Amino acid sequence: MKIIPNSRILRAGFILLSALFIFSCSTLKWESTATDDRQMLSDISFLASNKLKGRTFGSPGELKAGDYIAGRFQQLGLQPKGENGTWFQALAVKNPNPHTVEFSKNSDSTGLHGRNVIGFIDHKAPLTIILGAHYDHLGMGTFGSLGDGKPAIHNGADDNASGVGMILELAERLRANKISIIYSSHLPAKKMDCGAQIIIQSILRLILKM
Repeated sequence: MKIIPNSRILRAGFILLSALFIFSCSTLKWESTATDDRQMLSDISFLASNKLKGRTFGSPGELKAGDYIAGRFQQLGLQPKGENGTWFQALAVKNPNPHTVEFSKNSDSTGLHGRNVIGFIDHKAPLTIILGAHYDHLGMGTFGSLGDGKPAIHNGADDNASGVGMILELAERLRANKISIIYSSHLPAKKMDCGAQIIIQSILRLILKM
């Protein structure tokens, strides 16, 4: 499997979404119901709620969000594809400042710890698609906030609880189609694609075992 370099990730993502749209218009089974819409709203509302306190990397709120996403993956019939048969892939950062963060896949590293959440639906298809969205946010706004500097919960409904809600919705709507899809909810947001990059780089060893 070819790994996409950093400079091409956004362009490749756009191409992938365009291809999915074209493909869905002709072959995918796709239904929308009020129940689906209510579930997606419920997912977004929980992830963006005050009780998770902004889901900053390594916080109790981020861990609760990860557990929630893993539970929803299980409800949707996905297979866990994290480490040791779990839904999770451990990550660590040595500095929480998003401008100087050092990122590691080693869960034994010192510093803050978080988790990618990975699920898989395997239809033995020749092509496997990866769909992902980050699920952490700014917490109380200590780093990266555009606010006035006063600590306050940054709920992150649009960055990126809504993206995770869409991933869960896609897992629901696409599971009857004969395509293999890896669903990831990854970290961290403020280091752009680090969590996603770790997932992609570990696919050959951890996920697909090819």
